Amino acid sequence: MNECDDCGTMNRPSAAFCSGCGTDLGADAEFAAEEGFSVKWLVLGVLIMFGTNIGLGFLLGIVLAATGTKVSIVFTGLCGMVAFALGGYITGKQSPGKTILEPAVAALIAVVLSAILQGNANPLALVIGGALPFLAALGGAWLGERAQGTI
Repeated sequence: MNECDDCGTMNRPSAAFCSGCGTDLGADAEFAAEEGFSVKWLVLGVLIMFGTNIGLGFLLGIVLAATGTKVSIVFTGLCGMVAFALGGYITGKQSPGKTILEPAVAALIAVVLSAILQGNANPLALVIGGALPFLAALGGAWLGERAQGTI
């Protein structure tokens, strides 16, 4: 842990800014070592994206079955975007250093793998269907990194 000289808040070793007062903590060796694209967090991001999508879909299914409600495709799509944003947030918050791009790329990979598993791997649909999850995961990752104090 890294203690802030200004307010005494304990921060992660990779934190660039204090989570308590926002003071610039400066880059240390661990933070510098984590710079760049991390394949480890890309793979973990794919697993987290699948997990959040399956988990949220499962909960939505239970609620719909219990209430007998039918849902529009727009609502289902919005729930998917929430799952990708949540997956991006979790990945961004838990990963050391600045890992914003990894969750977004992981979202694209998760969309492609889902389409292949469903037998629906139309290239145009993948481009269109991958753009929003990419942006949702990117936004979630940014929020996660912000909460971690690395940006």
